[in-house]
Amino acid sequence: MTTRTVETGICRFDLEDRGIHGYMARIMRRGESHQHFFSDSVHGGKRKALKAAREKREELLESLPEPKPLRGRLTKRNSTGIVGVHLTQDTDRRNKGYEYSYRSYVASWLDEDGKRINVRFSWNKYGEEAALELAKIARKRELRDRDQIVKIYERSAAAKKRRKKAPSAKAKSTKKKAVKKKAPARKTSAKKKSVAKKKAVKKAAKKKKSRKK
Repeated sequence: MTTRTVETGICRFDLEDRGIHGYMARIMRRGESHQHFFSDSVHGGKRKALKAAREKREELLESLPEPKPLRGRLTKRNSTGIVGVHLTQDTDRRNKGYEYSYRSYVASWLDEDGKRINVRFSWNKYGEEAALELAKIARKRELRDRDQIVKIYERSAAAKKRRKKAPSAKAKSTKKKAVKKKAPARKTSAKKKSVAKKKAVKKAAKKKKSRKK
């Protein structure tokens, strides 16, 4: 008899003595366990049974409300450190002999009726950093419209770029001020030259007078 946890909320059962092989989707809500078993033989093999278990777990997450005491708080399952945003990894096995894994950041919250809302942002489509920022916006504003969320993100990114350019503009204005401060020094040197010239003219005039005498 062997049982092992395959991923969060899904366990693998291989009970040789009973001839039981399959996956169980399980979730706890308010002290009550909701679980469903998916047999390999009934679903046509391990992969299909696992897929059915995953789909059932997602269905349970959407239909069952999150416990009230945990709302707005970080849980042990949180992988980002941000309330209502978690990282998920899915596997696509539609093509035989080929397995494709992809990651997404998921924003989740409960609507007014207590139904869980999930909005995904794929790393492949948006990139890791942008996907996280989009998920944070969706969670904070509780928005489902991805186009609207992307527009908000783009405006925020553009504002950050403008703020980064601001210091260079200040540096230019500082340089201009420095140039203006040096200008008076030139005027002073010009005055000194004119005074020296006047003195030289006076000396020359005195010499002429002394010669005439």
